[in-house]
Amino acid sequence: MLTQTVIHVIIYSAGTFFANPLKIVVNATVGSSYAVAYAHFRRDHSVPLNVWLHALCTVIQVAGNFAFLKVLDDAFGTSLAVATAAMWTFFLALAPSPVSVKVGCGVLCVAGLGVRGVLAENLTLLALAQAPFEIACYWLIMPYHGVPRPGKKSTLTFMLALRVALWYALRPLRGALLPAVPGGQVTANVAAVAALAVGSLVRASDNMPLCEHLGLAAWAPAILLDQPWLFFLCLSFVGQALQGVAHEITDQPGTLPQLDDARHELAHCAYFPSLVLQAIHHAAFGPFPATVAALKDYPDKKSREAMGLTDLSK
Repeated sequence: MLTQTVIHVIIYSAGTFFANPLKIVVNATVGSSYAVAYAHFRRDHSVPLNVWLHALCTVIQVAGNFAFLKVLDDAFGTSLAVATAAMWTFFLALAPSPVSVKVGCGVLCVAGLGVRGVLAENLTLLALAQAPFEIACYWLIMPYHGVPRPGKKSTLTFMLALRVALWYALRPLRGALLPAVPGGQVTANVAAVAALAVGSLVRASDNMPLCEHLGLAAWAPAILLDQPWLFFLCLSFVGQALQGVAHEITDQPGTLPQLDDARHELAHCAYFPSLVLQAIHHAAFGPFPATVAALKDYPDKKSREAMGLTDLSK
């Protein structure tokens, strides 16, 4: 049995809501059931605006996921992107979810494969496009680092201007820092991977891994060290923090900070595209019978109520 520590490294260090063959296999082996993952999700994502903002985050994360895998495939001559798309589509299709949700997950994976090449070639422009989302993420995490959130929009606008100015300054310096690193790319990559692994185990005061917070600014070292994989991997943390923004503005608690079992966290992340699409389906058609039946006697009261169950004695 994998320990909680190992599962946390698998979940967070390779992109919280990113998929890869290892994460898919581990979730199929030790993760919680789809029904439990969806009950948790529905409990905390019942406000329409929250669900639709999570849909936007899903697009960002799936696109970043396959661009990241594309960079790895080009570097190592592998086929991780295609393997992940096939395994993830198959794995999500096994869930007790509506057919439309299964199809939607397949479409997302195919779309991710389709755009991965274009995205992987445009690190610098994407680092600029990320700027407004990044500022929103900084707004979210400021209190967890002892900094009060700015009360004026003008402050956020000034922060955005500084972020764009920094991008403009670093844009012509792609790879400029790499010659100064002893060991070059190998050292830079080992250091980045080690930082991600440690950051996946150290929690910030919001009970989220520190790598989520640090990853927001990873675009800068990714440009200076010319490491596209680092930028695309950390898009997962941007998408994750944007989910936190959605929860904050819709006044619904985030799911991951509430979970105290790594198996639940793993299922929440591995099933994420399906959870979001089923939440949209749920809003239109109500609880899906197969998902409700699969929940069985899971005891969490709020999760059962979110699925339309009122017999809480089981």
